[in-house]
Amino acid sequence: MRELIILCNPAGAYSGTEAEIAKAYTEAALGEYEAMADFKQGGGESDHVRVVGTKQGRDLTLSIYAQEKVTRMGGVRGDFATSSYLFNPASSDPEVEANADLCLPDLDVVTLRAETDELVAAQEVRAFYERHGWRVAIVESAGMLTTEKLTVPRLGPIEIFQPDALRQFAADYVGYDLKRLCF
Repeated sequence: MRELIILCNPAGAYSGTEAEIAKAYTEAALGEYEAMADFKQGGGESDHVRVVGTKQGRDLTLSIYAQEKVTRMGGVRGDFATSSYLFNPASSDPEVEANADLCLPDLDVVTLRAETDELVAAQEVRAFYERHGWRVAIVESAGMLTTEKLTVPRLGPIEIFQPDALRQFAADYVGYDLKRLCF
């Protein structure tokens, strides 16, 4: 089973106040993306959340949605396993901080595994992000990144990609800025 990594860098795709940026990103991430994928298992609450560093003096939080089962990705039907690594900086806007549903964009990484049609499904994910102005690359993982163990209540012990390695990978492939915010 082949695993693909879809690196998604907003890279200036958003402008306006932090509240406007957070609303636009959250609407796309929670509304449009979840409509594009049919989740058989998962697709709800994140499995793991932690602060993984800082960017321009703000905490950078990683939310992981691990090994979710998907039966449709855009126009492609199949049995897919997908994980999402969403990196979001803290906001300096009181409206954003007061609303737990709003997030600012920094980096989204989606992994996709399947026996067949994984590349076609990954291209659907890429097209979604590109429609929103993001820089996107699809890369086969093939042991290219370091992993760490994590215990997720609904899954038990699993391996995830190490967050710093993902961020460096995104810097190399889609011009992700490791130090500066994208807005």
